[in-house]
Amino acid sequence: HPGFAMVDGEGRWSGFDVDFCKAVAAAVLGDGSRTMFIPLGPQIRFDSLVNGEVDVLFRTTTWTLTRDAGLPLDFAAVTFFDGQAFMARRSRGWQHLDDVGPAIVCVEAGTTTLLNLEDYIRKRNQPLKPLVFDSLEEAKRAFFRGRCDLYTTDASALAAIQMSDAPDPEAFVILPERIFKEPLGPPSRPRNVGSRRSMWTTTQLPHGHPPCNGFWALNQESVYCSD
Repeated sequence: HPGFAMVDGEGRWSGFDVDFCKAVAAAVLGDGSRTMFIPLGPQIRFDSLVNGEVDVLFRTTTWTLTRDAGLPLDFAAVTFFDGQAFMARRSRGWQHLDDVGPAIVCVEAGTTTLLNLEDYIRKRNQPLKPLVFDSLEEAKRAFFRGRCDLYTTDASALAAIQMSDAPDPEAFVILPERIFKEPLGPPSRPRNVGSRRSMWTTTQLPHGHPPCNGFWALNQESVYCSD
């Protein structure tokens, strides 16, 4: 997703979540460049983390009570407070979700997005029908090809998809309603070597702490900065 995590033609990663990964690497390993980025689908990401294939999950991982209590993981903090939204074709004339009649909604499997959509349909008796795809790429491709009337995921992801993937960004609109709150944060395995440092980094970095320029790292319970 542009702005959060993307790779250029030379294999260099950049973005909001990438910077958090580099900060964790600096805190745990003493070198922010010692990172490896592995794209994972929602249906395998938690297994990959629990099995040790990756050390921490960033980007579009919602911190829920079920995951916090039911998975052997520690969530560090909320790094981005998002909300689930819908994108539609501007030609439909829909300005709000209540304007939508019977419609097919593209959605990705194995996500809280799908669970939230099903819950919303059930509670609001909204005439929406989910069309479920195994991957983000399949879901957005189906939407832009006209197989769905709406596409739902986190609002930040919709904005990135609209700008980077839509054949004509102006031909699409993100409806203003947010049907569920999406607190996104990075989970890691509990009690692993970098868990406490990872948690400290993600909670303190947004506040600009510690006040120093250049490299910083953690040594047990202390913070050391050097220029």
